Amino acid sequence: MENDFIPYAYKIIMSQDYFCSQCGNKLEPTMQFCPRCGTVIAGSAAEEQMIADQKEAYMQYQESRMTFVLFLLAIYSIPVLILGIIALVNADLAASTIFNSLEFQNWITNHPETGIGESDIKGYLSWIGGMCTASGIAGIITMVTIILRKYWIVGTIACFASTILCVWSLFGFIIGFFVSMMVLSAKDYFFKDYATNLSA
Repeated sequence: MENDFIPYAYKIIMSQDYFCSQCGNKLEPTMQFCPRCGTVIAGSAAEEQMIADQKEAYMQYQESRMTFVLFLLAIYSIPVLILGIIALVNADLAASTIFNSLEFQNWITNHPETGIGESDIKGYLSWIGGMCTASGIAGIITMVTIILRKYWIVGTIACFASTILCVWSLFGFIIGFFVSMMVLSAKDYFFKDYATNLSA
């Protein structure tokens, strides 16, 4: 008679058989792990904890990646920006110094066909200085977006722009492309709830 008071739906649930999705072993409804193969049972508290641990590990992974990206951006963008500004401000003096140096005059004497003048040197230095300044600013913009954890699109575009503007340096271009791809692939990091985007 006592069984008559057990809700019908509960009877159905208790009468169902559970089997491990990996090895097919029969399970009890209260089990957290399969006793035969150790697989976590779907819907159990153990599975919820496993998902929470995965999300936490994902968060730490993203944090460490972006810290590394910030470090790379800092050691590139700040010095390059300073050097770019210096090159722009001192383009006249630097061009005059280079053009009037004994070594350069000897080179011009041996290569008269080049026709390089002081204005050409100034133009080249100004071009390099402008590229460095713009590249450094773009890199710093990316740093700001990472620190704020906002504006992923802006940060990604700025990082690629900084890389393209660094085309005068093959090594810098390769590193810049590597960093840009890391920012591009870190979209979830730029949202406060990025851990929830991890698929179970």
